[in-house]
Parts: sequence; C-alpha cells; structure tokens
Amino acid sequence: MQLSMYICLFYVIVTIGQTNVITGQGEDRSRQDLEARVIALENALSTLKTELDAKVASLKCDCSSVGSGLGTLTHQTGKRLLVPATPNKEKPAFYSFLSSDELASTKHHTIPFDVVKTNVGNNYHPNSGTFIAPSAGTYAFDWMIQSTWTGVVYTQLMRNSEVLGEVVADSSHEYEFHSATGVVVVQLSEGDEVFIRTHPTDASTGHIISRPGYRSSFSGWRI
Repeated sequence: MQLSMYICLFYVIVTIGQTNVITGQGEDRSRQDLEARVIALENALSTLKTELDAKVASLKCDCSSVGSGLGTLTHQTGKRLLVPATPNKEKPAFYSFLSSDELASTKHHTIPFDVVKTNVGNNYHPNSGTFIAPSAGTYAFDWMIQSTWTGVVYTQLMRNSEVLGEVVADSSHEYEFHSATGVVVVQLSEGDEVFIRTHPTDASTGHIISRPGYRSSFSGWRI
C-alpha cells in the first residue's frame, strides 16, 4: 500500500515539475519548486527504505525462530527429520496347500500347509501353518479339506484360541474322496494368529488328501 502511494507521489511530482518547465511559468520559480519536490521525494524514499529494511530484519528473525524450533525437535527426538516413505499399497494375501497327504487322526493338530504359491507381505509362515496379521483390518480366509476313502476329517479355523469356523469332510460311508470348504470374513487386530487345526475332541480318521487334482489348501487376504 505504502509503496504504491510513494510511486504515485513520485509520478505527480515529476509530472508537475515537467508541466511547470514546459509552460514557462518563471524559470527560477519552477526550478525552486522542482528542487523542493525532489527533496520531498528523496525524504519519502528514505522513509520507505527504512520501513523495508525493518520488514526484512523481521523476516530474518522469523526464519531463525523456525530453524531453532526444528533444531530443538531434532535434539529432543534424537532422530533426523525425514519425509515418510510412500507406504506399500499392496494388501497382504497368501495361498498355500499341502505337498502330500497328512495323517488326520491326531487331535488338536495345526495343519502346516507347506507349499506357498502366493505370500504378499510374507505374513504366512508355512513351517507353522500360521498367518500373522500385520495390521488391524477385515480379512477373508478359506480352506478346503479332502478326506480319504472311508475317512472323516474335522477341521477348525482359529484366531489365536478362538474358533472362527468348522467344516467336516466325511467319506466314512463312501469309497470316494469327499471335500469340505469353509469361508470366514473376520476383523483382526495386529498380531492375531490365524491357522487351521484338527478338532480337539472329535476324532478324525484316515488322511487329509493332497495330490495333483486333489489339493487341500488354505488361503487368506485383507479386504
């Protein structure tokens, strides 16, 4: 605002001075008026320069305060201030199956689906047959169990010690393979463990079949 006012003032002074000279209204008087106006303009410009210098000094102080604040924060946390990396957008997912037939008669036995075809995020652990949730959210799981001739297999989907679902593959009265599939959608907390086990009290018989064309499998993904 003030800068614009001073520019306008300069324009008016110069214009008036030029007009006086051109119209010839007394050479001495015109010179005196012009000198007075030039002095007034110099004073105005000096005042403007003083104000601008003060504003520049104020801005430098503000910048110093910001730098000091960042330094204090860095000292308190003991860490460098870094821009967070772009998070991985891929959601955890896995698909696994048994590499061979598994004895089903052991109660309360976690089934280790040891062949892993998909394991986004590496949250499924084939050695233990356990999926560990990397973060809280909604997940879907399914498992398919094949029972041998005249056998019956009771299985449960577990979250830690909680039963989320159960299926029975029953070939006890048939000379053929039977299968059973379960699907569960559940809210998990970070660190929850999900796995398939044989029933703790109902006794299974025979084997869980897993061969080319008859794969017993376990899979899951975050929705």
